[in-house]
Amino acid sequence: MIERLRITVDGIVQGVGFRPFVYRIATELGLTGWVNNTSDGVVIEVEGGRGELETFLSRLETGVPPLAKIASVQSSNLKPAGYLDFSIRRSLSGADPTVLVAPDTAVCPDCVRELFDPGDRRYRYPFINCTNCGPRYTILRSVPYDRPNTSMGAFTMCDLCRAEYDDPADRRFHAQPNACHDCGPALKLIYSAIEVTGEEAVEGAIELISGGETVAIKGLGGFHLAVDPLNDQAVSRLRDRKGREEKPLALMVRDLETADRLCDLNEHSKRILTSTESPIALLRRRERPDIAISHVVAQRSRYFGLMLPYTPLHHLLISYFDLLVMTSANLSEEPLCAGNEEAKQRLDGIADAFLTHDRDIVLRCDDSIVRLDPVDAEGGPVVLRRARGFVPSPVELPVGGEPVLALGPELKGTVCLTRGRRAFIGQHLGDLKNLETLDFLKEVVSHLMDVLEVTPSMVIRDLHPDYFTTGITQSGEQVPWPSDTPVFAVQHHHAHILSCQAEAGLTGPCIGIALDGTGYGTDGTIWGGEILYVDGTRMERMGHLKPMWMPGGEKAIEQPWRMAVSYLTETIGIEGLRPDILREIPEEDISLMAKLCANEGHGIMTTSAGRLFDAFSALLGICTHSRYEGQAAIELEAVADPDEPNSLHYALEEDNGRVVIDMLPAFAGAAGQLGADFPSPKYRPDIETIKSVAGQFHRALAEAFAEAVHRIFQSLSGVEPVVPLGGGVFQNELFCVMIAQELKERGLKPVFHRNVPTNDGGISLGQAVYGLLKQREMK
Repeated sequence: MIERLRITVDGIVQGVGFRPFVYRIATELGLTGWVNNTSDGVVIEVEGGRGELETFLSRLETGVPPLAKIASVQSSNLKPAGYLDFSIRRSLSGADPTVLVAPDTAVCPDCVRELFDPGDRRYRYPFINCTNCGPRYTILRSVPYDRPNTSMGAFTMCDLCRAEYDDPADRRFHAQPNACHDCGPALKLIYSAIEVTGEEAVEGAIELISGGETVAIKGLGGFHLAVDPLNDQAVSRLRDRKGREEKPLALMVRDLETADRLCDLNEHSKRILTSTESPIALLRRRERPDIAISHVVAQRSRYFGLMLPYTPLHHLLISYFDLLVMTSANLSEEPLCAGNEEAKQRLDGIADAFLTHDRDIVLRCDDSIVRLDPVDAEGGPVVLRRARGFVPSPVELPVGGEPVLALGPELKGTVCLTRGRRAFIGQHLGDLKNLETLDFLKEVVSHLMDVLEVTPSMVIRDLHPDYFTTGITQSGEQVPWPSDTPVFAVQHHHAHILSCQAEAGLTGPCIGIALDGTGYGTDGTIWGGEILYVDGTRMERMGHLKPMWMPGGEKAIEQPWRMAVSYLTETIGIEGLRPDILREIPEEDISLMAKLCANEGHGIMTTSAGRLFDAFSALLGICTHSRYEGQAAIELEAVADPDEPNSLHYALEEDNGRVVIDMLPAFAGAAGQLGADFPSPKYRPDIETIKSVAGQFHRALAEAFAEAVHRIFQSLSGVEPVVPLGGGVFQNELFCVMIAQELKERGLKPVFHRNVPTNDGGISLGQAVYGLLKQREMK
């Protein structure tokens, strides 16, 4: 007996070879009907015997293409229609979109083999791709994901490419970016007044990089700046031009063998490097790397940021090198360059040459950054910057509602747009401190609204009154969403905890720890060392670090020595403050800052854990001036001895029903171990003492917060012993391991971010969840 099923498949099922996959199963089983893309997902009508239909449904979910991810399969019975064959129909738009757009993915092994096969017609073609790999999100203008809706619509396929595209048995069947030397995008190298194309462009770029020049290379989501990492002068010149004094630079390595010469790889790190996302992986560097890499690449860092080549062009270039510096082509925290003319203008004076192509990047998207899970060795990657390869894959939420747009934080900006019970976090934007990045935010919001086909019912912003995102919701400035959309604000650290809860699928009240550098508090001071009771839209501050004076306000972020003086002044007083206690800081500057701290002048109060890390780093002489965000804390972790027994103390006090964590005793104890309270001709602690004190500080802070949370739990009822942890401090691997141990010893379960950044890049998710919960309250 013939039966007919109508099947709707939701998930990442467009642009990943899903329709050809369905076609092959149906024809193998002798079934008839059709399949097409719609804004609801992939819709299938299939007709045949009951046994064959059951087999079809089983294979549909178990043998999906490599890049496909099925979220749901719904089927219903219909009367037989008498189909004569099985076909792939033209894509359709629908009124209720649920389709998920696929991220960009690294070039697959099959395409790499063809790339270097002299007998293949795409030999050394820098844009080779197939159904299983290549650009997706960054070339997409609108859904459905079909060639006319992408920037590949400007290129007409030749007869050979069209034949592959139309052949269900071919690996390039319905591969939307399909192209070759004869019909697809082409390279151009621009160097001074010289322009060359094709293979000459690749050879010219290789020659320039080998000669110490900086080449801007157009990739999937934007431009990279490439230099030879073995050339000290080339790397130093790039740093000077880009204004990136000390922050480590990312490296692209030829293969896993090269990566293993720099870092000690294991199976987990190998899987991360070779994944379809192909992110930058922060990996522990070998003490003596087996490559004479320039010391300027990653100074005072215990990690290298490594990635494998993920585009055909990368493979062509890296085949002539062991490794290359490949850093984002922008000035510090400005948006990534994406357009050819834009790159020439903005990178003038930075790049010596430009290796471009004529396929437009519709939406710029930086490289993602991940690390190994420091707490769970089997846990896989932890995302620190969510961009290429991960965006726009959604986060499944424990709550749903009308679409909410969240505008994110100021630093490490992201936006988030919800659709039903899914949150779509946009790619890393940079720091929202300039108009260029604000324009990028609007561009990403507009693109998400287009591809998701939704309009937000409310907008959520940070509580800070001076953020750009606050300004655009109040000034009447032109924005992509309707100007009369209701706007709500949520406190920064409240959003951190909601974000961690949402990613873990947690609901209900909790006690969370939010530790970072800066967040505007409900009392108008700067928070950053917080223990919060969070129950949906309700937040109560249950504990925090002892407030300290932050002399000079934000200037103290750039100059950590100021926070060291603040702690020293509070600990031993102005009278006991020795002029040589902080290396490289003039006596008169220390004296002036101590007076400001004592009188609480020209500054602000803060409970920031980030500033506490800064103070210890400066006290130890590790970092007194920060050239990039988090430098002092990163370098403090890098020298810390994780096995040093802790002898530093802290105090837990109560103030208006809150637990106040006082780390001044730890600071005083550290100063004593360093010899800072004993007369000497010059204060110079030895390196072993510095390592010991740095390790003890990490342990003391972990103990203090774990004990404070444990004390709070003892006074509450009806709250599960689960502790969400959010904020930039939890990028510190050593601290994560220690606080996890301390919480578990007290019968509490720590919950960390994994697929969403724990830093401010995850704030927008928490804001979006706040909006969905707010909707429920308003009904």
